Amino acid sequence: MLCITYKTKSGTGGAHKSLQTFADSQCHFLYLSVSLLHFSRGYFAMHQLFHLVGARLNRYALVLILFLAVVIRLLATPLGGYGHDLNINKEWGHSARVFGLVQSYKEQMNGNMLPNYPPLSLVIFTAAEYGRLWMRHGTAEAVPEGTLYIKLPGIIADVLTCLVFFLGFQGIIGRRKSLVLSLIYALHPAVIYNSAVWGQTDSVFTFFAMAALVTLPLKRGPIWAGILLALGILSKPHAIIFIPLLAFVLLPRPLKLLQYIVAGITTLLVAFIPITLLGSGQELMKVYTHAVGFYPALSSSAYNFWWSLYSHESGKIMDTELFFGVIKYRLFGYILFGIMYAAILALFRKKLWAIAQEKRELVTLFMVGALIAYSFFLFNTEMHERYLFAYMILALPLVLFGRNGILLYGVSSLANLMNLLGNLPLGRIDIAIYKNFFHFAVVIACAHLWAFVLTWMLVYGKTMSVSIKPKTKTRVPASVPVSTPSKL
Repeated sequence: MLCITYKTKSGTGGAHKSLQTFADSQCHFLYLSVSLLHFSRGYFAMHQLFHLVGARLNRYALVLILFLAVVIRLLATPLGGYGHDLNINKEWGHSARVFGLVQSYKEQMNGNMLPNYPPLSLVIFTAAEYGRLWMRHGTAEAVPEGTLYIKLPGIIADVLTCLVFFLGFQGIIGRRKSLVLSLIYALHPAVIYNSAVWGQTDSVFTFFAMAALVTLPLKRGPIWAGILLALGILSKPHAIIFIPLLAFVLLPRPLKLLQYIVAGITTLLVAFIPITLLGSGQELMKVYTHAVGFYPALSSSAYNFWWSLYSHESGKIMDTELFFGVIKYRLFGYILFGIMYAAILALFRKKLWAIAQEKRELVTLFMVGALIAYSFFLFNTEMHERYLFAYMILALPLVLFGRNGILLYGVSSLANLMNLLGNLPLGRIDIAIYKNFFHFAVVIACAHLWAFVLTWMLVYGKTMSVSIKPKTKTRVPASVPVSTPSKL
């Protein structure tokens, strides 16, 4: 049975009273988050929003959107967070400041767990620690405080994601629609909850992965894509799933593919070699090699394919056990994900290979990346509820696919938000939902599966119905005589 607890500093004796008073103010944030998803109820509402942004906002619209994104997230930071993860991240930054980043992979302050995050994440946490000390005039405590500072990296990455998305798409879908999509992401409740409330840093690797897709069609795009994706891998291993996608896009252009590979490997070596020479290479490699098996449950609170089969028991079943007594769950999940990955690339291969000639196919590239991210979350074992984060920005062009696209993006977004609330509740409403409706999580898991299938069908139908025709000069048919002026 799903057990949700909420602890406050006043102790367990005053938990109910504190929850009663504090949740009332928190519920306003929940109401706002859910109400924002009402844009997905119909094409008419989104159509009006397009015209509103295009007609009323001036050239400073992007600045206003980015400012709004920052303000909302800063207002949301006091709403709590996942204390266990936040404290671990703070201590990683604290230990890296005290011992140095390389040594912190071997030694931690206050008995904190050794880092299982790549070096770029530790650099970010260390920067947050130095920022906290600077604001406190160099005062250090045994256990660093400053929840705002540890949440800032995720907030900054969200804002940069909005900016780069707009810059990448304004020349393809137009300034007005790009502004609307950036606004949707800036106000996206699941994104805000993950970065500003929970305090997770999934937005950091997502930013680098998204930026790699945006830069790929540019003249020197493969080089930048390799560097950016490598930075994503150096912030979180999950970015690895996009390596085959970008390589497949560049497959018809061997020289560009080579540039992409060399740039990526070089970036990784620049980070790995110094750490290895200073004696923490083995610990760093464990971050990647032990990423699988660190939480060996069938599902770590992710309402996905496995949750739809086993409900809450999926958190107790080890993925090393046999599925129907034949194959390990983990291996079967790999096979399912691999089949989905290969099928997606095969079906969209013509559109993906046309990106060099037709920049508008960047929409297709994003949607293919979104389907890959969705299948990664749905079919692999050991998934956490946050592992759908990258889908929220990659699937954003789905809104351009009309009423059905808006609806599907809204359903996926709402399901993602409810999955987050199922593990880290915000107020009385979400607590009551999961307490009184035991199988509500299974409903969300099934909604994810249907949304994945229907999104795949919609994107394939819409993108493949538009063929790319090369530009040719108009020729006069031979059967049509060319008239010459007659003499008078």
